[in-house]
Amino acid sequence: MTHAASFDLEEELQKKLKASCGISTSSIDALQMRIVDEKLKATCTLPSGSSDMNGAVRQWLSADPFAPCYVFARLEPEVWLLASFVPDGAAVRQKMLYSAGRESVRKAVGAFARVVEVHWASLDE
Repeated sequence: MTHAASFDLEEELQKKLKASCGISTSSIDALQMRIVDEKLKATCTLPSGSSDMNGAVRQWLSADPFAPCYVFARLEPEVWLLASFVPDGAAVRQKMLYSAGRESVRKAVGAFARVVEVHWASLDE
């Protein structure tokens, strides 16, 4: 794999991204994405109107604190946070995959929403 790796989005993830940004009738406030078998896959979602987004996201990350992921979360009605969580303790191959896949995620979510990006390496950040 080269540094310019590109990952496809699973069809279910594409639907969730469209729904979360108001392109269809349902919506969500946050979702977690992981690279599984060279594809981006939604692994957790938080329904719209949930009261504790920070707690839910912290719980997702705490479930496996050494597993990298991306988190897509609503900041404002039309502004979303795209967070790359790549812990220092993650396997080197995983760090490389998530670094290379960040552009694929950026393009995928940028097609549906205005995005603010952050990067985390620890749950304390």
